Amino acid sequence: MITVGMFDGLHRGHQYFLSSFVKLAEANDLEPLLIGMYPHPRKLLHNMDFQCLTSLDEKINRLAKIGVNNFLVLETTRDLLSKTAVDFIQFLMAEGLNVKAVAMGFNNRFGKSVEGEASFETQMQNLKLGFYRIAPFSEKVSSTLIREALAQGRIDYANHLLGYNYSMQGTVVPGNRIGRKIGFPTANIKVDASEKLIPGVGVYAVILSHNGQKYQGMMNVGYRPTIKENLKTLFLEVHVPGEELELYDQCVQINFLLKMRDEKQFDSLPELTKQLETDKNFIKQYFNTNFVNSKK
Repeated sequence: MITVGMFDGLHRGHQYFLSSFVKLAEANDLEPLLIGMYPHPRKLLHNMDFQCLTSLDEKINRLAKIGVNNFLVLETTRDLLSKTAVDFIQFLMAEGLNVKAVAMGFNNRFGKSVEGEASFETQMQNLKLGFYRIAPFSEKVSSTLIREALAQGRIDYANHLLGYNYSMQGTVVPGNRIGRKIGFPTANIKVDASEKLIPGVGVYAVILSHNGQKYQGMMNVGYRPTIKENLKTLFLEVHVPGEELELYDQCVQINFLLKMRDEKQFDSLPELTKQLETDKNFIKQYFNTNFVNSKK
């Protein structure tokens, strides 16, 4: 049994659908197979720098956690995107897949639409395939809503829709060490996946994970207007109060928990330092109230 889709973010609605899909396949003595594409079709169709909620590696890891062990990733090409639903099924069978049934969401389909074609369900049945519609999730959840929330800094709402904390992985790279000079050393992050969506500009409460350790921190996503070094480059900098971590060239994970404030331009470094002290006190109280399993 197959289902087809991008499932960007693997949010709560996706988790519900895929769990139902796996159970449905098993109830029919069929092996469940999720089929996706990479890169995201929007990048090819609209020639745009489309930002995804989950990188391919993140998607594979999260699929395994919800019990989807069979995931086929097809390379996104214009030829593939031009196929009708029937063409696509025939293509899969020609490649050796023994497709017996198809399951989709209550209003989803795949393949290029053709004017005057039969309903999607009829097309599948004409191919002698079992066809199933999985009932919708009880709450309105979509990848678009989550992207909008992240861009607006509404991290708590985005995390609610996702069912987990939005995160990204990156490598720590050298910075200009200004933070260290003013008592706030930072780990400067270069995100590993170029297609990964970065939350909107601002200062966030985050958890930095490295080698099994979790650290409470505050992260600036922005252009460092007070420094005025390069106002066209987006920087991602994490400060972990009470820690001077040596993480250069090492991989870390950042979990976003809350947007604390917008990025601001200050007239001097002392004014910036004063604000950072306020931010540090805020996250100390925030973590003391909400978390007990990460280092302070």
